[in-house]
Amino acid sequence: MPMRLPSILAGLACLALCAAAPAAARALPELNLQNVPLTDVVDFLRDASGANITVNWKALAQSGVEKQTPISLRLRAVSLGKMLQLILEQAGNGQLAYEVDEGVIEITTRAEADGKMITRVYPVEDLLLEIPDFAGPSFGLNSSGGSGNNNRNNGNNRNNGNNNSNRSRGGNGGSGGSGGGIDVMDPGLSKADRAEALLNLIRDTIQPDIWRENGGTASIRYYNGNLIVTAPRSVQRKLGG
Repeated sequence: MPMRLPSILAGLACLALCAAAPAAARALPELNLQNVPLTDVVDFLRDASGANITVNWKALAQSGVEKQTPISLRLRAVSLGKMLQLILEQAGNGQLAYEVDEGVIEITTRAEADGKMITRVYPVEDLLLEIPDFAGPSFGLNSSGGSGNNNRNNGNNRNNGNNNSNRSRGGNGGSGGSGGGIDVMDPGLSKADRAEALLNLIRDTIQPDIWRENGGTASIRYYNGNLIVTAPRSVQRKLGG
């Protein structure tokens, strides 16, 4: 997909965002857990990484995850963010998540995290520029200039016919799978069409159930060269914010 949205689908950006805890940006040398209570695991990660980690134990308890939930995991030279992901997946069967806010890592439930909406603005004007279709000059290597130019012109006509046929079918084969079958980078699209295709691409690929159009609560719209996104931090992180 010829998309240049920064960090789209890039999860676990915790380490890059924890500027207040530089130790969290390093890989921990080793983690060897055998039925260790979750509360002790969190204490170990906090001490070993130097990161500010807090846990919403009340929210976890409502999802059936207790402080004594056992964790068994063995890792080596893995980032703190990846360790947290694997630990929370084991403890909560996909119900837990962590969020980063001003250098503090909060462990909570996914439902609690997704309920906290923030608004960010992303400039996307460069993605939506209409690219002129310039016709290049035709050069013939034949001294007579006859058959060589004719063959080249015939080839160009055939290529143009194929390109027009592909465009009328909605894009170039495989790259137009998202955004309602429209290739965002298709030079034949207007800026409005590009913007709508970009919105659809994001809704289709980043937590589809979270968007208002799909029954969720998050919203995204295009205005004056920018995407205005009101969504949880997990979504913003995947968009690069």
